[in-house]
Amino acid sequence: MMRLIKKNQAFIILTVCVLAALTALIFLLIPAVSLEGEQNMTVPTGSEFSDPGATASFFFFDCTGDIEKQGSVDTAVPGEYQLTYTVHKLFLTGSAVRTVTVVDETPPTVELTGPETVFLPIGGQYEEPGFTASDNIDGDLSGAVAVQGTVDTAVAGDYTLTYTVKDAAGNEATAKRLVSVSDRSPYDMSLTEFTLNGYFDDVILQPTEDQGQAYVDGTIFFGDSIVDNFIFFGSVPRRCVWAKTSLQPAVALDWDINIYTDGTQRKITDALAAFKPERIYINLGANAVNQFTVDYFIEKYEEVLTAMQQASPTTKIIVGSVYPFDARYDNPKVPKPPFGNDKINKMNVRLCELCRKLGIKFLNVAEVMKDENGQAIPGILYKSDGIHPGEEGTKLIIQYFRTHAWL
Repeated sequence: MMRLIKKNQAFIILTVCVLAALTALIFLLIPAVSLEGEQNMTVPTGSEFSDPGATASFFFFDCTGDIEKQGSVDTAVPGEYQLTYTVHKLFLTGSAVRTVTVVDETPPTVELTGPETVFLPIGGQYEEPGFTASDNIDGDLSGAVAVQGTVDTAVAGDYTLTYTVKDAAGNEATAKRLVSVSDRSPYDMSLTEFTLNGYFDDVILQPTEDQGQAYVDGTIFFGDSIVDNFIFFGSVPRRCVWAKTSLQPAVALDWDINIYTDGTQRKITDALAAFKPERIYINLGANAVNQFTVDYFIEKYEEVLTAMQQASPTTKIIVGSVYPFDARYDNPKVPKPPFGNDKINKMNVRLCELCRKLGIKFLNVAEVMKDENGQAIPGILYKSDGIHPGEEGTKLIIQYFRTHAWL
């Protein structure tokens, strides 16, 4: 009996040893695949993924060249990707797997429309210039921007607005705009102290080098008889003028304008759509000073400018300041005459605000047309009416235009 038990034990041990030997042999026969580099890798979106690869051996012989790789990595799309490296030998297969995780680490971008610093007079109106946001994965995120901060134009001081946006991966971007409210307002300034500088520097065209006649020749001048006179005084080529006597904002979209470019008469929006000029200078102030309230003037001017932007979105629109009148219109016996330079100043303040709102530029030529009293320099306007610039006034306007260019 004992002998039988011992024989059975020996058989079991032998069987186990044989199975172990066979297992070891099979293990040696399976091709060995080893990863180069890390088994788990992380790469940022948009980067270039370089596969470290793998090596393989069979019976201690190198067979790396026999590796078949399955899977790919798209670094443009966040997610988890698997790369499988396989070698087939006889009836056996060896493999290794690498996991590559593509993560979005790129924050979105926030771009401010308009300036990073906005200057306002106390009591003025803040119009948000706007913003855009985009992400390399999520695309347009403008609608997801959160704006923090407020502006109280009744209280002088500096106000910071913060624009924040997050993408789907949680990456965040911010931008800031400073709104500086001055304790003085051009609305309340006298004729002698009036200025727009320092309040609307983001929309007022600043001094540049003289761009010469080529800059004038590349511009369309649109307006009333004052603009028409640019031809008469030889300051602007006839083909560059679109004008109509007595034109003012309330009718500027309805009247047919003399389009000297091709000798036709058509509406300003039709002409813009047809010619799409690079740049247009507009002045519609003289007739409106006497006829309109400041509010109505701005309301109609905005309608004109908006329609012009829609007719030719690529055209740079430059709004010229309302030109000053001579001293006869500022009756010292009337504190606030129905029309005169005080009203013109307020119109120009409102035009600057409108330009800021619409994202266009303002040519502050009135500043060089005034004397120390804040009225038109004697001799630059027609003596007969003290409103329309004469030859000297026109030269002054065009020279200022050339040296305050929108490039």
